[in-house]
Amino acid sequence: MSHVTVLGSCGAWPEPGRACSGFLLGHNGLRIVLDLGYGTVARLLTALDSTVADGLDAAAIAQAFDWQALPGPAHDVGPFTLRSVDLPHFVPNAGVHLDATDLAVASTGDTGPDTALADLGRDVDLFVVEATDRAQQPGNDRARSQADAREGYDGEVLITEEGLRLDLP
Repeated sequence: MSHVTVLGSCGAWPEPGRACSGFLLGHNGLRIVLDLGYGTVARLLTALDSTVADGLDAAAIAQAFDWQALPGPAHDVGPFTLRSVDLPHFVPNAGVHLDATDLAVASTGDTGPDTALADLGRDVDLFVVEATDRAQQPGNDRARSQADAREGYDGEVLITEEGLRLDLP
């Protein structure tokens, strides 16, 4: 069974009662955190039912550190092959693509528009795309952002909320 739990649903700017972007991916007992944004650690510990993050198998954090090894060759993370791709942002950022035989997930993290996004999200079961509109900061008009996304994409577009859990194929 695979699922993703939303730990934080704000983009670059936290809002009252919300955390910045963060997601916990569960796949056949493996747990991987994606984009552990500001304010998500308490929610992660709650999701893990832990005070020290035991039970967390891997973290794919795309911009908090000086990435010497990423992007580059693929890396094995449990049943997944992890690859990364440079994406534009005012600090170095890498999008993450996780691919297992029965599940593929990609996440942009903080990024700006780029043609590499289409390749990153191609043929995945879930594509987590951060969509902060700078003109709306601080805050974000979620309904407007969802409508804008639907104009350019004919698949399902969800606006996340903290605590949302999506079962994946």
